[in-house]
Amino acid sequence: MTAMDEDMRSLDFFGVESGMIIAITDLNPTSILKEIENTGQIEKYVMSEETYSQLPENFRKWKHDFLVENPQIKATFSGTTEICHPDYMMAVAQTLSPGMRCQL
Repeated sequence: MTAMDEDMRSLDFFGVESGMIIAITDLNPTSILKEIENTGQIEKYVMSEETYSQLPENFRKWKHDFLVENPQIKATFSGTTEICHPDYMMAVAQTLSPGMRCQL
């Protein structure tokens, strides 16, 4: 463990590598973080439904276009159509029996 108290140094200088965890302690007594006990106290941005619908790209528009281009997916959600054939991998399934173990 080391103190990274030289502001002008890069993380590489301190020997930081991918996968390492950097713990930060805010020592600034005037920091706003001292006033916040949890993130639930922070006011969140809220967009009206009308504003969201008017965006040139949003998830609802993407989902609509995706389902128009892939009707078999929509049918699967409604339970009327299978994505793959019911006999898919039937030959493999017939070689298996309850209680068999698998290996990884």
